[in-house]
Amino acid sequence: MQRHGILGGLGKPQEAIACFDKALEINPGDAEAWLNKGVALLGIGKAPEAIKAFNCFIKFAPPQDAERVSKAKEIIQKIEVSLAEDKDAETWYEKGTSLDILGKPQEAIACYNKALEINPRHAGAWFWKAIAEDEIGLNQDAIFSYRRFIELAPTQDAEQSEIEYARQRLLEKR
Repeated sequence: MQRHGILGGLGKPQEAIACFDKALEINPGDAEAWLNKGVALLGIGKAPEAIKAFNCFIKFAPPQDAERVSKAKEIIQKIEVSLAEDKDAETWYEKGTSLDILGKPQEAIACYNKALEINPRHAGAWFWKAIAEDEIGLNQDAIFSYRRFIELAPTQDAEQSEIEYARQRLLEKR
């Protein structure tokens, strides 16, 4: 049994997650590490991050792992039902980013919109919504979202690289 499996079994999920993260730095396509990270995250109540990990497991799982892929999809569905009842902007934002990872920008935008209904000042939701809108050719919407992000970013410790990216995209859209 590997170190991260032992740590998880000993009730040290944060340490196990740190080990999974190290394994994924070395091999980002390690389906097993993604699956185990998802289980550990779910165990400590980090459902949105768990969804991301399970989605990465599904993405990288070998074809012979169809049964576990099916189980992971079931788990994601159950988490999403639970999240649908949640009124937390951060939860919707995290769900949106996990859908973005899966290449589902329209669904991600719907989640970002829900996050923004709850908290219209969520800079991260505006940023990633803009990127998703940009990706599917919703140029006017993307321009609005990038501008809104740039307005809010200084008040929310946004990454300078994100601010620069948003400004660059606005310049390109003129």
